[in-house]
Amino acid sequence: MPRIGFAYNQKPESTAIARPDDETPRGDDEPPSSRRDAIASRNSAAPASSELTRSATVGGDFAAPASPTAADDEFAEWDSADTIDAVASALAAYGDVIRLEANEDFPQNLRDARPDIVFNIAEGLHGTNREAHVPAICEFFGIPYSGSDPFTLSLCLHKARTKDLLTSYGIPNAAFELIESHADIGRMLRSDSRLFSRLSPSALEIVR
Repeated sequence: MPRIGFAYNQKPESTAIARPDDETPRGDDEPPSSRRDAIASRNSAAPASSELTRSATVGGDFAAPASPTAADDEFAEWDSADTIDAVASALAAYGDVIRLEANEDFPQNLRDARPDIVFNIAEGLHGTNREAHVPAICEFFGIPYSGSDPFTLSLCLHKARTKDLLTSYGIPNAAFELIESHADIGRMLRSDSRLFSRLSPSALEIVR
């Protein structure tokens, strides 16, 4: 049977935020791994896993944030142990699964294991190219892997640069604003009278 390397990032248990029993995944409002966690939890009847809550910017129209900690935000796209077990179990039908957590030991562990292919769901942690680390290391060792290549992952993590590239090739895409500071928020909202008129008093203080 083929030897399948399984690359992942496991969410630290201490950062878990319980999801109410009656709350279901909200599609694109959640990071991909939170949706994977929810599916794995339902399939295994395990406790529901964490989510990254969206924050409010316009008064009254968006739900207030649930005050996640910095650690919750930092690991929001990593996967729960339940999700990792579920994926490993599914892969086991196709070969011998070698778990390779994408931490500082990953390069050496991958080199030692030398799997036939790497199934990659790792999100990475540090830097603007974090999602590209696993496939780049796989390429360095000449090991095939699933998913996109390093360049694609690095580019697509920065949505504004991705849209700039699409536009340069004449590919239609929605208009966008790049927000990197409070000043950018104010500039964007002042340019749209409809949005500006809906701001709460506290939001007005931020953008002025």
